[in-house]
Amino acid sequence: MEKLATARVRTGVLLLLLSLSHVEGAPKKNPISFKHYNFTTKIDHFSYRNDDTFQLRYVVGDEHWNRKGGPIFFYAGNEAPVEAFIYNTGPEYTAYLTSEQALADYADLLTWIKNNTPGASKSKVVSFGGSYGAMLSTWFRMKYPHIVTAYVAFSTITAVRARTRLLNCSV
Repeated sequence: MEKLATARVRTGVLLLLLSLSHVEGAPKKNPISFKHYNFTTKIDHFSYRNDDTFQLRYVVGDEHWNRKGGPIFFYAGNEAPVEAFIYNTGPEYTAYLTSEQALADYADLLTWIKNNTPGASKSKVVSFGGSYGAMLSTWFRMKYPHIVTAYVAFSTITAVRARTRLLNCSV
């Protein structure tokens, strides 16, 4: 029965994606323009001993966003080799490369965006991602439900862990 439900969801998503690609008036060849920004946030969100900050780079595509409270879709990223972070920041900061710190970065960023972007203060946030990003989206909703209204997780193992009670819900 569970396989059937999963197949139905996959079919529904596939049909939705295919049908959206044929919507009248949908852009054919004009890609959405993205803007790159930096946001200053703490390196360590959980200690009072470290006041260091870093520039978190983020990308915004708001060309078609409803500026009167339309939803904010937040992509939580995916896994990447950690070596690039170590080479850029130094080995003394590797202890801060945790999912908990990443979630706190996301919370700071989205709170700032909602407070400083005209029309965003009442926007609902939908976090999404695949694989590691799906796990982050799931945990983000669990730990910060006052920020994230909903999440979509593709190819994640959190459902299996939750069923076997291996997932620490306080993440």
